[in-house]
Amino acid sequence: MSTSTVLVRRIAALFVGVSLAVSLSACGADESPGATSSDGDDSSALEQETAATEATSEPEDASGDLPDPCAWLSPSDLESAVGTTFGDGAINADLSTDFQNICEWSAADGSFLIVQVLVTEDAATVSTQRESAEDFLGETTDVSVEGATAAYTVAGGSILGMAMGDFFVQVAVMSTSTDDVTAQTVALAEIIAANA
Repeated sequence: MSTSTVLVRRIAALFVGVSLAVSLSACGADESPGATSSDGDDSSALEQETAATEATSEPEDASGDLPDPCAWLSPSDLESAVGTTFGDGAINADLSTDFQNICEWSAADGSFLIVQVLVTEDAATVSTQRESAEDFLGETTDVSVEGATAAYTVAGGSILGMAMGDFFVQVAVMSTSTDDVTAQTVALAEIIAANA
């Protein structure tokens, strides 16, 4: 496989990984499109719930009760695991919602090196997330992460998914390098598990 193909796959992996987490986390067992309310109204239950929420909710942090993944890694943690200096992490407000929270750190030298940590509420989704990763990105590999009950990597180790307590956590390392970064994502995941 050519270097450019691996690079394109790695960059696509990050965006697909985030998209999968967004899609799978948004699915709820009681949210069936087209459900009819008890009074015979044809509006879906989801539309009614959304309208009620919009009418009564105060502006607040989109992440609801989820932990802040930015608190799990410091710039010195990142430097020790990745070998590059990073700035402070920041919540990605465009991708964070009430069912997932995403923090991103960028390399301080301005190079294309980004670490992203996503957290969702349900650790049980680790198997579903893994199946989706395999469908879109190829074979996954089991990895051992101290503090996680299950963990895997995909796309040259650039994405690691794990069940940690009650949460599914995804760690992604994006760069222009085509090197396998499994050791880096595992090191970051172990720091996260220790700090959570």
